[in-house]
Amino acid sequence: MGKYSNNIERVTLVLSIGQSNEDGRGINSDLLAPYRTAITDANIYQKPTYSGSDNGVWETLEYNENNFFESNPSSPLEADVNDALHGSELYLGYDYVAAKSKPIYFIKHGRGGTNIHGDSQTTWNDALSPDLMTRYIEWYVQPAIKDLVEAAKYIDFQGVFWFQGYSDCDTAAHAAAWEANATEILDTRLRAGLSIFGDAFENVKIYIQESPDWGAVATRTQAFNDTLRVGQANVGALTNFELLPNTNYDGSFNADNIHIDSAGQKLIATQRLNKLT
Repeated sequence: MGKYSNNIERVTLVLSIGQSNEDGRGINSDLLAPYRTAITDANIYQKPTYSGSDNGVWETLEYNENNFFESNPSSPLEADVNDALHGSELYLGYDYVAAKSKPIYFIKHGRGGTNIHGDSQTTWNDALSPDLMTRYIEWYVQPAIKDLVEAAKYIDFQGVFWFQGYSDCDTAAHAAAWEANATEILDTRLRAGLSIFGDAFENVKIYIQESPDWGAVATRTQAFNDTLRVGQANVGALTNFELLPNTNYDGSFNADNIHIDSAGQKLIATQRLNKLT
C-alpha cells in the first residue's frame, strides 16, 4: 500500500458493522477464559454519545464481567449499554495480535433491532438524515482514521465486515429488497465515505457474513430468510465483496434462537482472521 518509515507503527484497521449479530451477544460464562482480559494492542474507537459534535477516542479492547460479552469500553459508546457487545472482536482481536504480532484497530457499529429498509434514523438507509450509515461514516469512521493518521500510524486497511440481523427477513418484500438496499449503503455510500482516504480505502474488500438459518425462529418465515440469503450471495459476488458462508456456525444459537452463541462467535472470528493478512 506504499512506503512507510521504520519509525512509523504499522497497524491493521477493520470496520465491523451491521445489526444484532454484529453486536456479538452472548453469555459471559460461555466466553473462553483466555479472552476475558484487556487485549494489549487491540483497540476500539469510542464516542460518549451518538453525536457528530463530541470527540471520539481510541481505547484498549477489554473484557468486562457483565450479563453478556460486554467489554470495557462498550462499543460504540463509552457509557454502559447492555446491547453494545464484542463477542467477535474479543476473539478476533486476541487471536490476531497473537498470530500477527501487530496491533489491530476496530471501528464498530453493531445496532440491534435496526434494518436497511426503513424510513427513520434507526435504519441504515437514508430516508431520514442522519441515518445510521451517515452517522457511522461521518461521526466514527472518518474521524477515527484521521486520528490514526495524526498519531503517525501506517494503516493497513484490511476490510469491512457486515453481519445481518433478522429485521430484513420479516416480510417477503423486505427480503426481496435486501440486495438493492445493501448494494446502495455498502457499495455506494460506504465506499464514497471512504474515498477521501484514497483508492485503497474506497476499494477495500467488504465481507458479507451470511445469515444463519432462521427456520427455528417462530417469528420468521424460512422462505423470506432464503430470499435474503440469495441477495447476500449476489452482493458477495460483486467486485471487492466476498460472502463468508454460515456453514460452520449455522445453528450455533443462544437460548433465544436468534443470536449466535460463544462457539459461533469464535468460528466467525476465526473465519475473519483467515481473511486478514
